[in-house]
Amino acid sequence: MLIVLLGAGAVGYLASQREGNVGVAPRALIDHWHGALLFNNCGTDLPFATTSNDPAGVHTHGDGLMHVHPFNTTASGRNATINSYLQATGGVLTDSLYIPGPSEAPTQLDESVGCDGEEAELVLAYWEDPQSDAPPEVITEGLGDFRIVKDNYAITIALLPVGTDPADIPKSPIINDIATLGAADAG
Repeated sequence: MLIVLLGAGAVGYLASQREGNVGVAPRALIDHWHGALLFNNCGTDLPFATTSNDPAGVHTHGDGLMHVHPFNTTASGRNATINSYLQATGGVLTDSLYIPGPSEAPTQLDESVGCDGEEAELVLAYWEDPQSDAPPEVITEGLGDFRIVKDNYAITIALLPVGTDPADIPKSPIINDIATLGAADAG
């Protein structure tokens, strides 16, 4: 009887988790999205990650894109976050520290280190339209929980001097190649 109750509870829990993602994009085994992703240390762009490890369908091919085509609910819907990507690359992101995964440049982005003697902050800059000249939305809390909600976007995770103008946050150099690079992956 205990086994049946535990099994029923587990099935109910899993169903509630799945239902929370039903119809929420990106949808597992349906959506296939791409966005430019850049890491920047005090004004210096870091090399693109090269891992193609893909446990859940959010990864990179070393091309500067975050490829989001979830295989299951662990990376779909509300679970399609920067942390989903970092699970594939082996990186860790908090609100004050980024530790790169083993396939990335070994440069940590650490607020406590600063930028050339200046106080620094770790930010996530998001451009809904990567070709726009408008300043990005800048996030300083919950960086790893930032959710991917559409195709064709740009994100920069950067350690920058405190008070940096959002218009001065660097954007990936591949913003004009997102569709081309994505089409090569989709085939």
